[in-house]
Parts: sequence; structure tokens; C-alpha cells
Amino acid sequence: MATLANQRGTVLQVLNDVSRRMGYVPFASVSANRTSLTWVGYLNDTLAEISDYGDWPQLYAEATVSGAQGQGIVEVNTSAPVKRVAEIHHGSARAPLTEIDLSQWRLLSRSSAQGTPRQWALVDTSGINPRLRVYPTPNAAV
Repeated sequence: MATLANQRGTVLQVLNDVSRRMGYVPFASVSANRTSLTWVGYLNDTLAEISDYGDWPQLYAEATVSGAQGQGIVEVNTSAPVKRVAEIHHGSARAPLTEIDLSQWRLLSRSSAQGTPRQWALVDTSGINPRLRVYPTPNAAV
């Protein structure tokens, strides 16, 4: 089990901790030799895999967003960049909307249909806020 000191150590401290446990001489720098460079690569791979894993329950966030009648674009205000949007629901007790890609959205947007939204697409961002388009355009406040 890692201690708090190990969790907050620098890369060099982590490498030297491993090298001491394996019976190697500690490194003077992270690029001291081929072994240290290999271990830094393994450490970077591990950190990238952990941070990019994605579906950790601790990373879930929910947002309730309101839109006006006839408004096809909804902007979700966030405090951090959004890596991915998993599910969009219309109303409190309805099934999730179907995600479509931008090329499908362009085809659908040629009509001026209004009604209960059934599909959505992530179209762009405004700063760090994702902007979603729904189809058909809501005929009542959403």
C-alpha cells in the first residue's frame, strides 16, 4: 500500500523508491540511463491509462439544462473541460435521446421540424462549455 508520502513524491523520488526496493543504485536524474528512461516510460503509460480510463463513478457529473421554445442549441455551463457526454434525457421521466454524429445532424437540420426532441449531437464548444443541438427543435420549453 502506498503511503501519503509516496503518493505525493516527484517522479525521481518514485523511481528511486522502486530502484531501492529492487536493489539498484538510486538514479541522479530521470534520464540517468536506459533503465530510468524505461521506467519513466512505464510510469507515463500507467498515468495516461489511469487518467484516460473515463467511466469512473467519481468522474460522473450531472447537469440540468433548460432551453426555450424553438431553441435548437443548448449550452451546458461547466467548470472544467468535458471529455465526453454519455447520455442526454429530455424531461425527467423520458428515455434518453439518441446520439447522432454531425453529418447526420446536417441532414436532419435541413427540415424545420418541431416537437419533442429525440436526437442530439455535440456540435461545438463555447470556451469549455459543450454546445448540443437537439432534433427536432423543441415546441415547448425544455
